Amino acid sequence: MLRPGENLGENELSIEFGLSRTPIREILSQLENERLVKQIPYMGTFVTQLTKEDARELYEIRGALEVLAARTSVMRIPERELNDMELVYKRAVAEFNENSGLAASNEFRKLHDLIIAYAENRRLSMFIHSLDNESQRIISILYQSPEYTPIDPLNEKYRILLALRSRDTEKVIPLITEHYINSIQVAVSFLPSRSEIPENQITPFTPALLNSAFSYPLIK
Repeated sequence: MLRPGENLGENELSIEFGLSRTPIREILSQLENERLVKQIPYMGTFVTQLTKEDARELYEIRGALEVLAARTSVMRIPERELNDMELVYKRAVAEFNENSGLAASNEFRKLHDLIIAYAENRRLSMFIHSLDNESQRIISILYQSPEYTPIDPLNEKYRILLALRSRDTEKVIPLITEHYINSIQVAVSFLPSRSEIPENQITPFTPALLNSAFSYPLIK
């Protein structure tokens, strides 16, 4: 597993994966767009460290966008999809009870994906999913920590599912908001502050990050 601050040398990666340096550079640029690495001229490419500020920014944005998606998707989600989600929920419960919290989290994520998909807003969906890698990194960090105990995700997700079944948008929205507030509170207790880490580990923010989420450039 790559550690925050680790230098990813182009030559070493080229040898390890049997690729020329050109595709390696392209891959590293894509990883920087996804905020997984930071490229510093004349120094190298470094694995980033997610911080409390990153988690707060990420979940505030994702929560607000998912609420926006829910306002239109709640009445659109077909009953068969909600029936399938009941099965997904049962699989997640089984995974959670078998102490496979990360696998359960991946199942629960499908509930959020369903809300986003039926908003039928391509740009909204693309922007939300551009945050997926960072979101998954935070979840992985949490589950790798022996001190981490999930805050009753079974009840939280089932309340969202029940509200979707009742087609009650005014119940779904505060439940989604509560979920992301809880996510912020948990994540910030397991991540360092931005001021505590070296400059080469701070996650970058570039125009390409926004441009990759849309079909047209926002920043030139």
